[in-house]
Amino acid sequence: MDRKLLEDLWHRGWGHAKAARALAAYSKAEAIDSGVDDIEHYLFNGPQSPSMHLLVGFSFELLLKVAMLLNDASTKSVRSVGHDLRKALNKAEQLGFVSRTPQLRFVVEGLREMHFKHHFRYGGAETVSMPGLKISLAVLETLSLQLGEEVYGEPIGNLKLKVLENKSANVASESTGP
Repeated sequence: MDRKLLEDLWHRGWGHAKAARALAAYSKAEAIDSGVDDIEHYLFNGPQSPSMHLLVGFSFELLLKVAMLLNDASTKSVRSVGHDLRKALNKAEQLGFVSRTPQLRFVVEGLREMHFKHHFRYGGAETVSMPGLKISLAVLETLSLQLGEEVYGEPIGNLKLKVLENKSANVASESTGP
């Protein structure tokens, strides 16, 4: 297994998920400040929605490729799925991946066409039929945490504490000097 690729894909997928969540929070605040009546509709269809959905789609794509790698897929096999979320999930499951969220398939199937045909990047879809942002983000959060634990061998929360402890130790040693 290519460990560097595994970690890189996980960090990119996790980062896209966090960015989508931050953009959703911004969009919600914007809707509230603007007095929008239907905030959920605004989140799904507002000016930031293509960017949020693009980030969500790429996050799922990268994280499903991580699931494939964790279950012994070759780099060539990972690349062969391209942008097809269904194909990536199918291959990951065939290799032994089991998701902690039963809604994963529902969300992947719902996002597949829009992501695969690059509609979030370039537009062109006459209609949009896909899962709501709330469920997509929740499933994405569960998936990224599950895979992060599998990549690093412990809960992500523990890793955050280690990173902070290491940074604190480094700052302390830098400030005391030789």
